[in-house]
Amino acid sequence: MRLRLPEGSNCSSMSPNELPLWKWFLRGAFRGSPGGVEGAYRKLDCTTREIRLLELEPGRRSATIKARLRHVTLTSRPTYEALSYTWGSPTDRRPMSLDGFDVTVTANLSTALQHLRYEDRPRVLWVDALCINQNDKDERREQVLIMRDIYEAATKVLAWLGQASEDSDLAMDLVDKGKADKILQRPSHESSAFENLCSRPYWTRIWILQELAVNYQRCVFGCGGRWVDHDRFHVIFSTLRGKYQGVDYAEKVIKLSLYSRTRLMDMFDIWQTTVSFSATDERDKIYALLGLMKDTDSAALLPDYRISVAELQRRFAKHLIEQSGTLRAIEGNRLPEQPQAQSWLPLWHTNVVSVGECDLRGKFTFSNDARVSADGGYRQTKITFCKNGTVLGVSGLVFDKVEYAAPRFRCEDELLHLNTEFGGGRVTMVQHLLARVFCTRTLDTPGISKVSYFNHKLALRKCLSGDFTDSLGRPFEEPFRFFEDGIEIGSKDHQFEVMLGAEQVPQDFEPQEPTEKRKMLYCKPLLQDLFAANRDRCFFVTEKGYLGLGPADTKRGDSACILYGGVKPFILRPAGKRQWRLQGDAYVCGIMKGELFHYQVPFTEEEFLLC
Repeated sequence: MRLRLPEGSNCSSMSPNELPLWKWFLRGAFRGSPGGVEGAYRKLDCTTREIRLLELEPGRRSATIKARLRHVTLTSRPTYEALSYTWGSPTDRRPMSLDGFDVTVTANLSTALQHLRYEDRPRVLWVDALCINQNDKDERREQVLIMRDIYEAATKVLAWLGQASEDSDLAMDLVDKGKADKILQRPSHESSAFENLCSRPYWTRIWILQELAVNYQRCVFGCGGRWVDHDRFHVIFSTLRGKYQGVDYAEKVIKLSLYSRTRLMDMFDIWQTTVSFSATDERDKIYALLGLMKDTDSAALLPDYRISVAELQRRFAKHLIEQSGTLRAIEGNRLPEQPQAQSWLPLWHTNVVSVGECDLRGKFTFSNDARVSADGGYRQTKITFCKNGTVLGVSGLVFDKVEYAAPRFRCEDELLHLNTEFGGGRVTMVQHLLARVFCTRTLDTPGISKVSYFNHKLALRKCLSGDFTDSLGRPFEEPFRFFEDGIEIGSKDHQFEVMLGAEQVPQDFEPQEPTEKRKMLYCKPLLQDLFAANRDRCFFVTEKGYLGLGPADTKRGDSACILYGGVKPFILRPAGKRQWRLQGDAYVCGIMKGELFHYQVPFTEEEFLLC
């Protein structure tokens, strides 16, 4: 974890009594002689591509770590190994000596250096926390620009997973010997050891993607005293592909490190793929990826640690929108508990939440179906930026308003067990939703009863199952032709009918359990899949009867819109003075393939100012 003082902070001239506790701790983290570790840093010459190397003095593992810094230029082809690791907790620190100064480093780095130190000779390393003056923003910027070259020039990349645990040697042995068959035997000691190894914090750090990709052929992974080549991890994940779930971060790291070595990636693609990775400094969500991007992308977003995260988000979105001519950068599900400076900024905090064996990214996928385009695919994108780039102007239309929004799906427990008081009785949230969607008289949903039961039933199945590649046409069309698509929910098709109340639980299924519990147990596998597809989303019905799956904070009265350049519809909320807040993207049955334009439905084009 990088230790950095906030902009504008100046602790050097203040007494302990004048400093906030956290600032006093940060000041002490690198103190030695007057000026602390700053005394060890001589200015780098960026014009000659100069870097610092850490010469780790020999010693026993238990001895105090001692090291020296020396300056070299990359053009001189120095010999060194580059360390790839995660910083660890900033409050858990260990002492070491750096050029005669007493300093502290994170416990994770200290442990790594202890394991890497030779007993009989020095070892030359490049370690970002010590070889870059973290308090010099200009130096950080210059070093980030050549980070790819630093790792590419190393004789070896040492990927440090952390100190040994009781089963880490077993896991490393399984990888080294390619024993995928042992890992696939779940549950087992071997599979648990492998999962524990792949769940270490190292795999979620965004910087490691570039560190490994540029030199994967000379990369080794270390855990405690055990080291295994990168290609052995590649072999094991290739063997397990499609057969093993729950190790997604590690698998993605290995896959990206191989892919991006031979092919620089599109900025949006790599950012969307890695948005769930962690960074101590949120700006590194972009800067850490520059070495993997095409030159036209990386040149547009040069590192600048003096700007705010929001400003970087604006620059990033502006570049993506102008470059692609689409609104891909503003897609996603905006959660009310994660407010942003502007509602249209790219989602920096999209979480990947594991549910059983599923990963959720808060965004719809369309199975790469290019036919899906809510704006018809031929509407010219009209985009402007105003008010110093804080307001995004985009053309489009309002095609409907939300009449009813179901409760937000927040967690599996709610989906499976939450009860809702309604009409004097108690019904499950799922039953409540289905009753609303299918317009049963018992829940009294005025204005929606004209919608076809069968049409909405099929629409709901498409929403629930994540089948976003097919459109349903307008909501009042003859429903039977839609069944020709053969839409199913696989082996769980009967569970869906039971959940709707159209079928009964098989008599031989858990006959000893009460009726309602039998139904819940029988439908649970389906409900878990539905949760995986719909977490933090909510179903809604519009005034005209369209059924949709929208962002978490969708409310009655929100506008369902098509914005030119957007593949999906968007949910907007009026914010006064012709301005709107973007709630997120949505799936709306009968809208996804540009039906409004194909059927020539009358509409009024307008400009939306997103604030």
